[in-house]
Amino acid sequence: MSIRENIQAVSEQIADEIANTPPSQTALYVHKLATNAILGGPEDWVTYMKMFAKTPEELARLIPLEPDPEDPSEREKLRSARAYLAANGMCTEMTTPHMDLRVTDDLNVPQQ
Repeated sequence: MSIRENIQAVSEQIADEIANTPPSQTALYVHKLATNAILGGPEDWVTYMKMFAKTPEELARLIPLEPDPEDPSEREKLRSARAYLAANGMCTEMTTPHMDLRVTDDLNVPQQ
């Protein structure tokens, strides 16, 4: 599974809850964690990003623990995708099912 697929799984869970048992408790939880990630400290950021990481390598990419690429355009893509992932989590259940908006495959862990 990729980081994008992990994000999509959370989005699909929210969409399913909205369709079947509104309001979406997952959307409310994501909103709370995203707020904390943006306004809190590093621990809050890690807690939020753990929702979208299934492996230590994925979490290292989202936090980030690994060094950013030296190429400035690649570095900016990663920074932007991380920021959008946090910002998209702020949305209400009306828009949270689209958490992957502006979050590109650049976040995925490169295959060896």
